[in-house]
Amino acid sequence: MKEYILIVVGGTLGALLVIYFIMWLFVFLRVRGAFKKLDLLVKRRLELSKVYIQMIYDSFLQEQAALIAVNDINSKLSTNVSAEEYFELNARLSDEFRRIFASIPNYPELRSKENFESIHNELNELEGKIDTSRNIYNDRAKRFNFRMSKFPFKIFKAKEKSLYITKYDRFNKN
Repeated sequence: MKEYILIVVGGTLGALLVIYFIMWLFVFLRVRGAFKKLDLLVKRRLELSKVYIQMIYDSFLQEQAALIAVNDINSKLSTNVSAEEYFELNARLSDEFRRIFASIPNYPELRSKENFESIHNELNELEGKIDTSRNIYNDRAKRFNFRMSKFPFKIFKAKEKSLYITKYDRFNKN
């Protein structure tokens, strides 16, 4: 009789462990999927920003510091960086683009160039998509981190996911 009880208890604990592992895997895969979508958008922004910056570099006398910062950030993003550095650099890149976009109306000769306008519009759209994707990723990462801090998920010892937060987010939340 004791053997059957041990088998039932062991089987139940094993089943619970499998169920919790599947739940952990589901949450983990959602975070990873959100990150991959965000990463694709950020890589497209990287490609476009190189062309964009080259087109406007000479016209922007006052904004050259922002353009130089974008180039520096792009070169750092082209190397292998940790998740924390990746989010930090992309947050700085988003902030620099906001600065550049705000000053575009001061340069009407640039806006009249058809190629510039299409790249500018695509970058603007990408920034919006990145913001949306970043919010989805942050929401999923927060859920993941919360769940992983509770029993029984603690037994998996999953590494906490970094959040992607910009200065703009910090400013607007206060």
